[in-house]
Amino acid sequence: MTAPVREGAIPGGVTVDNSTQRRVLFVFSSGRAITSGEGEYFSLAPDGADLAFLRSGRAPLLADHRREIGAVLGVIEAAWVQDGAVVAVARFGTSAAAVEAWNGVAAGILRNVSCGYRFNARDVVDLTNRRFRVWKWRPFELSLVAVPADADAHVSRAEESYGELAALAASKTGEFEAETIRAREIALRVSEWTAWAKAAAEPLAAMMPDPPPDLAAQLARLVAAHLDELRAG
Repeated sequence: MTAPVREGAIPGGVTVDNSTQRRVLFVFSSGRAITSGEGEYFSLAPDGADLAFLRSGRAPLLADHRREIGAVLGVIEAAWVQDGAVVAVARFGTSAAAVEAWNGVAAGILRNVSCGYRFNARDVVDLTNRRFRVWKWRPFELSLVAVPADADAHVSRAEESYGELAALAASKTGEFEAETIRAREIALRVSEWTAWAKAAAEPLAAMMPDPPPDLAAQLARLVAAHLDELRAG
């Protein structure tokens, strides 16, 4: 029998065994209308999801949205928007509850998922029927549930070996880090180029026989357009 793949000991003498790090790919928000339980209907805009906490490595996979340590089944390793839905990779833990939940997922019995979230901005779609479009929201946990609010939220794929879902989570995390670095670089450019536009207007005006009165504003607009191209590219 092949020996499990091990990565050595961590403090406390525990050995990490990557051959049985159980992972699941969830589709947890499809953009479909859901009810709040108070007669209001929401559709969560996938592109409006703030996934920072789900990408932090600290967001939990829970049982039934219960906020207690005993309900933690695992941890969210990556989250992103794909094909008009929000998806995530979760890794199950080693507690008895986590192993039991994993067995239900692997057997195809536990198939439904839900997310806990807060919303920051919404638009009214139909006030009479209390329907809204949430275009800015922040998920903070995912849960295995018996009945999901979003009927299209589900377990997409599960695997027991270290394998492909681990690589997928790692690659997505790398993409997020690269995006963050790029955003910071562009933010620095925004400050630098905005300052340049203000400082350059006066000497440029002195060099022109008939400078426009709004030269500084024109330069600022050109800089803003250039920075927008950088963000898009």
